[in-house]
Amino acid sequence: MHNTTTETTYRQELKERILVAALNLFHKHGIKRVKMDDIANVLKISKRTLYEIYSNKEELLFEVIRLDKKIEDQAMTKIDKSGLNVINVIIEICRFRIEKMGKVNPLFFEELHMYPELLAYVRKLHKEYESDAHSFIQRGIKEGLFLPNINYE
Repeated sequence: MHNTTTETTYRQELKERILVAALNLFHKHGIKRVKMDDIANVLKISKRTLYEIYSNKEELLFEVIRLDKKIEDQAMTKIDKSGLNVINVIIEICRFRIEKMGKVNPLFFEELHMYPELLAYVRKLHKEYESDAHSFIQRGIKEGLFLPNINYE
């Protein structure tokens, strides 16, 4: 008799390892240059195992972008809960994003345009980031750090 809990736990851990490896490879080399073989080789798993979990590169890429957003959201929450005033929070967020973007090959962003559904999702995320920025501005106004009579749009 097989223990499905163990299989499920193993499968979930493998999915996470695949996502982290794919994220690092995509960011380093761009999307087009990274093959499913490359990801499987880094993890020392078979390509078949990889395709059992992610049926194609676009599905994997979508999950990689979701993981990247989750990592960024966790960092933003940690920065925001640090007790800093809104100006210092914005500076720390900018510092985090600059450091993060410095590690991403520009090809990654260029090649996202080859995936229309992914691009639409990324654009949706950018709108959420804009909304977050507006919230920080409103918070800064309430904290008396930003002028209230300026159109920040």
